[in-house]
Amino acid sequence: MVRQPLIALKLTAPSELSALRQSAEALARRFNLNVTGVHASLLASEVKGAHFVAAETALIFASGQNIATPQVVGLNLSQPVRWGETGSGQAISHLLALLIPNDYGSEVAENLLAQVAKRARTAAWPLTSAAAHKYVQTVLN
Repeated sequence: MVRQPLIALKLTAPSELSALRQSAEALARRFNLNVTGVHASLLASEVKGAHFVAAETALIFASGQNIATPQVVGLNLSQPVRWGETGSGQAISHLLALLIPNDYGSEVAENLLAQVAKRARTAAWPLTSAAAHKYVQTVLN
């Protein structure tokens, strides 16, 4: 079964914290992960600073206990959210979520994050399912 690489996220509130919480819930469902663990990991990654990879796209990342290989999923937000320092940052309509296996060392994880961010900066955000599969392959491999 091929997983759909895009998730439409209907936000309950137009805030970064709400988007992170709902992203964690969607990713946990998709990959059978503990939602609290994914949420905590996403929050911890954002504490390090926001990663913007396109005009309306931020890269978020988390590690997961049940993730055997890195996974990338695009999340389309139902409304733009101010992303970054205290909500005064860039308007974001898309989140690119990178899930990193727990057994990756910090150096390997940082290199993967840098690689995905670099590739995402040059790839156009996908508008169709077919384009989404190609996008995931472009930014991850």
